[in-house]
Amino acid sequence: MKKQLWFAVLLIALGCGSKNNSEVEKAPVGEISAEVEKEKPSKSIQNCTSRLDGAIYEFQSDPNYPEEKFTLRFTCSEDTLKGEIIGPAPAGEHGLFYFYANLDSLRTDGKNSLEFQFAQGKLYQGQITLDNYEKLKEEDASGISKGKIYFKGAIAGDSLIFKCTSQYYDCYVDEMVFRLKK
Repeated sequence: MKKQLWFAVLLIALGCGSKNNSEVEKAPVGEISAEVEKEKPSKSIQNCTSRLDGAIYEFQSDPNYPEEKFTLRFTCSEDTLKGEIIGPAPAGEHGLFYFYANLDSLRTDGKNSLEFQFAQGKLYQGQITLDNYEKLKEEDASGISKGKIYFKGAIAGDSLIFKCTSQYYDCYVDEMVFRLKK
């Protein structure tokens, strides 16, 4: 029964045009991510999918805080899907830091399932963007985070819906919906 519900929700989400995300926004993210977590892709591959090649997705929990935006970028290299993530790393009383990391163990079933892991690595005080990450210098780093963060989810229309888990409570939030950048 749950598989039928998951399939129905996925069909509804995929039926949404890229101009209207209202159905994806109304989808029960907790239920979707719980189902995705239970089911492993039957055959994980790393082959590139044209659907993700060159795609940039963003997650921002609150538009009033643009400095707390996450960016995912995917590219194909020699028929292998590669990715990188840029985002904030809140450090409690120490303030807000930023990181850039390559995605490790990036896997897709070639359809809708997507998962990866990464460590935030070097942490910087200045906001990192796609325009300035290549200029980062090691000596400018203010710290380091080595804990692994795991994202597992699905492609739904023009969104990526992930459940985040980590070794040391490093997830910004447990469930994240990244939207395709227009």
